[in-house]
Amino acid sequence: MIQTFALITLLAAGAQAPAAPPAQTPAAAVVGDWLGTLDAGGAKLRLAVHISKKYDGTLKALIDSLDQGAIGIPVDTATFADGKLNLDVSKIGASYEGTLAANKTEIKGTWSQGGGSLPLDLAKGTAPAAAAAAPAAPDKPVPSDPIRPLWLGTLNAGGTPLRMVVHLTPAADGTLTATVDSPDQGATGLPVERAIFKDHKLTLELKQLGARFEGTANAEGNEVSGQWFQAGGAMPLTLKPIEKAPEGATGS
Repeated sequence: MIQTFALITLLAAGAQAPAAPPAQTPAAAVVGDWLGTLDAGGAKLRLAVHISKKYDGTLKALIDSLDQGAIGIPVDTATFADGKLNLDVSKIGASYEGTLAANKTEIKGTWSQGGGSLPLDLAKGTAPAAAAAAPAAPDKPVPSDPIRPLWLGTLNAGGTPLRMVVHLTPAADGTLTATVDSPDQGATGLPVERAIFKDHKLTLELKQLGARFEGTANAEGNEVSGQWFQAGGAMPLTLKPIEKAPEGATGS
């Protein structure tokens, strides 16, 4: 009996408690305001990411593109697990993945959009005021001249061709409503807050993206040539009428 007891004692002494799982950083570590700058083909775009916690403990996020005057872009899904922050911004066909640094004041990661990706590092801070946005729309809607409903053009964004599909719908009072698709970025139904076609001139304002298009139609009405303004720059954009939207463009 003595030998048996001694053996049990030795076994107990040699046994080790199972290792505790590594501590997980709580999601609260990423709650707050985060600032970073995208270098998009020479254009510097400041982003502010606002992360908060919902009542059920999940994360909610909004993004401001300060230099584009686009405030409160909704983030469809925001998650933080294993030290990684993931944001899905399907409205503009974008996503972000970053890793929280040990100091918990920096996130190093990558912004993906339109089939490409750019480094984007975020730091905790207070968001500065947004840059001036496009001019405000007039209070009274302006009736438009007749125009074809579906148009297609291609932007050359830093060497990357981006198709733009414009959907125009006339209302009973003659005013236009519109949406824009960017099929190559996976973005559809982008809202146009102001759409006017008058005296051969087409104006589209997308306040959520801080973007604007101004173009002039030719005499035949089968081409609108103009400029796409965004992020403090301008790119030529020529629209031509089409019968059917290309794959990936659903419209309004």
